[in-house]
Amino acid sequence: MLFYIVVTRSCRTKKSAGCYFFNVAGKVSPEQIHSAELWIYKLFNRNDPYSQTYLLSELGKSANKKRTPKKDVNRIETTLKYGWLKINVKKTVLHWLMKPHRNFGLTILCKFCQRKNHKTIFSSKRDSMPFLVINTRVHSQRHKRSMPRRCTEHTRECCLASLEINFSEIGWNWVTAPSSFRANYCTGSCHEQYAAHYNHTQVIQDYRWSPAGHARMSEVIPCCSPISFKSQSILYIDAHGSIRLAKIPNISATACGCM
Repeated sequence: MLFYIVVTRSCRTKKSAGCYFFNVAGKVSPEQIHSAELWIYKLFNRNDPYSQTYLLSELGKSANKKRTPKKDVNRIETTLKYGWLKINVKKTVLHWLMKPHRNFGLTILCKFCQRKNHKTIFSSKRDSMPFLVINTRVHSQRHKRSMPRRCTEHTRECCLASLEINFSEIGWNWVTAPSSFRANYCTGSCHEQYAAHYNHTQVIQDYRWSPAGHARMSEVIPCCSPISFKSQSILYIDAHGSIRLAKIPNISATACGCM
């Protein structure tokens, strides 16, 4: 999660617009990007129209070194009076990562807001300041060689199967981002003698396949279970309406073994 730097003073744009800069250089490689979202908190004004339009644009630099809107990124139509606006900025973040020297920030314009000062339209308080969320893929390209055994239609041995779960499907509606996560699960046979993760499991397997233990322990077969996990960072809104960042440990299986 990256927080902004205000660049409105050096930004040549219309009133009712705020300009923000996010330094993404070196934070992640482009091929790892799954999604990127800009979160901005809209403040309440009773005079604002029922329907509002927000225009998000990428900033460039003019000859006099002023930041100026250069490329439209997104257009949002909403009836939201106040609260968090979530805007897809994946293409822009990818552009910044591939060409960091062209990252001059973003500007967001409220077309029909009655107030003209961006500070009275978009919150800059500590618990509701603009921020950028970049979600990465589960496995990056550079780690593919060391990936654990993954299930295919022909795999019978213990392996890791892919499973993506939407938070809303399990009743976790308090999670605002990401909308889903890769939980994964383990499946397959642990019948083979060599398929063991712990020393204890290996001893049991060796005994099962020995002349002494084969007759007695043919029914004792280890279970295919997760042997390593990863955490998942989430954003949620607490009881006071503030957005929080939390990390849920051991929620996603990354490898399987016989136990």
